[in-house]
Amino acid sequence: MKALRGMVMLVAMCLALSTCTTLAKSAGKYEAWDDSCGTIERNVAYDSGKRNDYDLYLPAGKARNGIIVCIHGGSWMGGSKDDLDYVCKRYCKAGYVAASIDYSVIAFLGHNDVTLPQMDAEIHAAIGHIRQRLEARGVHINNMALWGYSAGSQLAMAYAMKHRSDAPYPVRFVVDQVGPSDLTAMFPANEEKLRNIERRLAAGEDLANNGDKKDVDNLVFRASGARMKAGMYNRATVEKLIGSSSPAQLVKRGDAPTIMTYGEKDIIVKPAVRKAVVDAFEKQHVPYTLILFPNSGHDLASDPDCTAKLRATVDDYLKQYFQ
Repeated sequence: MKALRGMVMLVAMCLALSTCTTLAKSAGKYEAWDDSCGTIERNVAYDSGKRNDYDLYLPAGKARNGIIVCIHGGSWMGGSKDDLDYVCKRYCKAGYVAASIDYSVIAFLGHNDVTLPQMDAEIHAAIGHIRQRLEARGVHINNMALWGYSAGSQLAMAYAMKHRSDAPYPVRFVVDQVGPSDLTAMFPANEEKLRNIERRLAAGEDLANNGDKKDVDNLVFRASGARMKAGMYNRATVEKLIGSSSPAQLVKRGDAPTIMTYGEKDIIVKPAVRKAVVDAFEKQHVPYTLILFPNSGHDLASDPDCTAKLRATVDDYLKQYFQ
């Protein structure tokens, strides 16, 4: 229940930042725009689902050889492609095509069957649709960066790792902002509870309404799409299934370089999660840049010098990796 309340608070915080211009400006989440900057095509459908659309940002002049694809956060339960509108506008003004994608989310209290693998598949379909749309206009691009915020960072990083060989555009780098990118650290398995569930199932008990079992079943299903059954309630199995969508477990040598930004006062994505992701990148020798916001929480809103450092770092990555 505490985790659910935290997710709801996070969704509310993201909505506040995206709807209040003054607050957005102070947090570096606002970008001025007029018709001379380029063209924005809103709500382009890439599939028939309710949230299966994206916004496409086309620069005023000839596009440079790269696209910035943004994936919003919202605890996998909400959020909107509008939340990263400022990122798309900023890099479109710099001459890059940009896009912000919406995708299916888990209904409040879990009243649907949406999973992280489904979100990944929808993002993949959206990027494919974007490429087809651009190439039909003669816009040919060979470089892509993924920009994710919060849950969108987990999705962006996992996408880059899962789709190294079949992404419509090669992922040259990723921007991870406060990503819950070690799901096993975010949602640690309770070995004692797992053993108890397994023991009671073996004894023939009906645990259909058992809260501990429902929590494990839901977490594993959302992360992996797998349905739990007797014999699976052990730490190794649960962590393997959760890890199937967890960048800290997926990362391997040769994956995309990543800019990681975290708030030192973040009560949602705590230091242990960030440390696990950094350690995983170090172990696999994957290049990364870590920017810590010492005075900020999950909104990264209280360190303008760090926001400026992030922008400068992205510019450096664009020069280095977008050839």
